[in-house]
Amino acid sequence: MTMQEIKTELDSKAVDFNSAALADDFAKMAKITKDMEPLITSYAKKSKEAYLDSKATLADAIKAPTYKVLKIKDNTDSESGLTVRSVEFADKTIQLNDLCVKFPGSFRFKNWKAYVEQLNLRLCLLTATKLELPKQQIAEIEEKFRMTNGGKSIDLEGTPTSNTQLLKQLRTVVNGIMGEEDITGKVTSHDVEYLKMVYTSKGKALRSVKTMNSAKLADAILNIMNRVMTGTSYSVEYQKSKDGTTGATVTEVKKDTVKAAAKETAKETPKAEAKKSSGKGGGKAKAAAKETKAESVA
Repeated sequence: MTMQEIKTELDSKAVDFNSAALADDFAKMAKITKDMEPLITSYAKKSKEAYLDSKATLADAIKAPTYKVLKIKDNTDSESGLTVRSVEFADKTIQLNDLCVKFPGSFRFKNWKAYVEQLNLRLCLLTATKLELPKQQIAEIEEKFRMTNGGKSIDLEGTPTSNTQLLKQLRTVVNGIMGEEDITGKVTSHDVEYLKMVYTSKGKALRSVKTMNSAKLADAILNIMNRVMTGTSYSVEYQKSKDGTTGATVTEVKKDTVKAAAKETAKETPKAEAKKSSGKGGGKAKAAAKETKAESVA
């Protein structure tokens, strides 16, 4: 099947799924979902192949590292509870290892994976140090850190907990993948910050932090190389409100508006009347206070 035929078939199955959902035929819904999964996988494989075939050089691929895949999206109506299925396009980033297979002669260091592993160890030690783990645990990390591509033989030099040194090490890894003459840009401290931010996530165990494996770290480095070579910036993903606002209403009040309102109020209330009114109110308040005091004494 061609990619277009796969998409058409998936759209048809999504319609069948929605019909089964209307009829509360859960067995049919489950079967349709199972039938859709290999089609989704097949489309992704063909799209990846087409992407790699379209790139003439490693630099071309790094500058535009995404290709289209399909995903199943189920939306449930809050009132009726009815699930409506659709098939949508999504972007997927090519893996650095796939580019190595496609352009084996373009990678400067044949053992670039070993450099990634050593950088991974440095980042892990930096994380442990920032969390103030005991020296014994930090030493254990350095001893038992998994390296399957010869990372232990790579010396990136310098202390693993120094940001300045980490920048040098990141540049070494990037330049090991592509020669400096092929990179139209420079790795900066912003790239180090990005790498540190995406490197960790909340671990499964209580109070634990999970670090990237070396394969995912290589993909993060690909993102850095893309930023460097395209001259673009990083972005932040966050949860947005449905209407695009914060929920708070902000009213801008200018000084001139306040002054004009104050003058208008002063015109409507003459000073003498305001003073008289204030005096009457004050006298009544004092009389009431005296009366209350007398009753209390009695």
